[in-house]
Amino acid sequence: MNKKSMIAVLLIILLATISVLGLPFMTHKIEQHAETIMQTVTATPQPNDDYDSMEYIETQ
Repeated sequence: MNKKSMIAVLLIILLATISVLGLPFMTHKIEQHAETIMQTVTATPQPNDDYDSMEYIETQ
C-alpha cells in the first residue's frame, strides 16, 4: 500500500470510531429534545368507564 492509501484507510477508521463513540451522546440529546417538545392538546375527551361499557348503554 502506498502512503495515500494508508492515510485514507486510517481516516475511514477514525471517522467510523468517532461515529460509534458519539452515538450515545447524540441519542441522549435527541431524547432530551423530544421530552421538551410541548404536547399537543386535542378535544378528545378522556375515556370514561361508564360510557364505554355496554351495560351503561343498555340501562338507559
